[in-house]
Amino acid sequence: MKVFISHQKRDRVEAKKIADYLISVGIAVYFDEFDKELQQADINNDPKAVVAAIKKGIKSSTQMLCIVSPNTLTSKWVPFEVGYGYDVTDLATLTLQGIKNSDLPDYIKTKPII
Repeated sequence: MKVFISHQKRDRVEAKKIADYLISVGIAVYFDEFDKELQQADINNDPKAVVAAIKKGIKSSTQMLCIVSPNTLTSKWVPFEVGYGYDVTDLATLTLQGIKNSDLPDYIKTKPII
């Protein structure tokens, strides 16, 4: 089992806490901060390499946890990650404070919401 953590950058602190917790209970995690390839691609402002790193992370994962907050609703990357991983991972959504289920995008509502 390996969980891909999909989140909006402004929710990084909350997402890292979740990633750290999963790791502490023995669950492998793909988290963008831990991916040196992705970090280098971002530093180099190389969108092709960013996409390749994200796709590689999703392909190596069995589950995806999409962390949704009001910030997520304007994210450019979360919809890409969820769309790419939708049929290749088991997707679940964790909503943070400040988001109602009625605010969630329809593609998220089709999977379990925590």
